[in-house]
Amino acid sequence: MNCTELALKGFLVRAKRNTYARDGVLSASSRPNSKDLHYGEGDLLYIDSYFGSADFIGEEVVFENQKPIWGMNYESVKTLWRTFFRFTTGVVNH
Repeated sequence: MNCTELALKGFLVRAKRNTYARDGVLSASSRPNSKDLHYGEGDLLYIDSYFGSADFIGEEVVFENQKPIWGMNYESVKTLWRTFFRFTTGVVNH
């Protein structure tokens, strides 16, 4: 890997700002029913691929020269329990 940790962190911030965080333009779907967002700079390519909307799962990967160098999986499931927990935590903390 030629990309330093600091350069990778900066790239990730820019990639996220230019994709999901800004309602980026969707790329061609890489898997059935996926929503894909791409961002690239030089030899680096960021791909965020997710499924669903309110309840969703996804994966982010950064490639350097087409080789994966960083990745993260995520999920969000909206449930009554989580909503209740956030509400009660907010009430207790105020």
